[in-house]
Amino acid sequence: MYDEDQFLLFQDYIGMYIEKGIPTIPSDIAFWMVRSKSGYFYEEFRKNEYMAIGWNCIEKHTDLNSSALPEILVQNHDFVKKDKRQIKIIINKCNAFINEMKENDIVLIPKKSSSEIMVALVGAYYEDSQKTCDDENKINHEIDTVHEEPFRGDCPYKKRRKIKILRIVTPEKINFHLMQALKNYNGIADISKYSTDILNLVFDFYIFKENLFYAFEVNRKERIPLKYIVSLLAGTSEYFNHKVEEDKVKIKVNLNSPGTIEIMIEQIQTLIAQYGVGIVIIFAAFVLVGNICTKVDFPKRILDMITIPSRYRMQRMEEEKMRLSLDKEKKEWELLRNSLNQEDERTLVLLLEANQQLEIEAKEKDLAENAKDNLEVFHPDKDNG
Repeated sequence: MYDEDQFLLFQDYIGMYIEKGIPTIPSDIAFWMVRSKSGYFYEEFRKNEYMAIGWNCIEKHTDLNSSALPEILVQNHDFVKKDKRQIKIIINKCNAFINEMKENDIVLIPKKSSSEIMVALVGAYYEDSQKTCDDENKINHEIDTVHEEPFRGDCPYKKRRKIKILRIVTPEKINFHLMQALKNYNGIADISKYSTDILNLVFDFYIFKENLFYAFEVNRKERIPLKYIVSLLAGTSEYFNHKVEEDKVKIKVNLNSPGTIEIMIEQIQTLIAQYGVGIVIIFAAFVLVGNICTKVDFPKRILDMITIPSRYRMQRMEEEKMRLSLDKEKKEWELLRNSLNQEDERTLVLLLEANQQLEIEAKEKDLAENAKDNLEVFHPDKDNG
């Protein structure tokens, strides 16, 4: 038996997908890793929602094929040596940031030692014309020689892109192979080969390149009984047995606890066209409820292992907190009005009512906006480039 709160949360969670649809990720999206100068600019990137890279002498309209560019780099930047290989790498990084990266790509920005990783949507490219090569040289020298933490200066980089933060994650949420890629010391790198590992950090249920992905979070820190995993595999196979070919259903398990169990169903649009979108939403419901189908029961303690994503729970908690605060303010306002005589009330209304109502409306608007889930970023009926 599941308690009422758990069931209502589950019902709300599934209802969200029924109402808004399954997030569909554009197939041409790319995935990037951009560093923050060993984490020194991480907090600034996070607070101001932008990212940036160095080598300020290279701008949007710089001819990257110019034979004079290597010498320009050496003359303007103290830390650039007359090394053909290094200079080629610098030019390629700038080209990737300016020209290859595009809006609505996804970027991972690690903090120092990857103790925290920011997952964000890439926004428009722009340049801060006030940032100079001298600024960059000075700040780089301070960082490399003083090693002050936290760094007190502003990011000196000219080339910038806006970002929209989707989620902040900790290392234990990261797939082992993706974590190894994040240890790459390049300032910017294309990590699209880890696309689903990255998407699993943001979405638990989505369509990408015509395949459907479920990413169930395993939250147990203890060892997981074998029957739990076996039941998941058997139940998944049984549910889709007569609907798709056997080789179209694949499962990838991150053998860590906590970890992720990823279920992929190939060519999902064909299945949806034949049976409707409910066929896949109901499957997610069965897993979370603990009974995948009538023939194969999932252990009743499944919610000890796989739960509704923590980010969704936190969102609901914040919404409830705002509702309680709003209700309290409304009640206090009514009590105050009821305690006054008519003349005092008219005076108070003239002075305060308009402002109080504006504050309440503003909070209600914030509450409505906060109710939107990250999945709206890639809602099927929106053009996301």
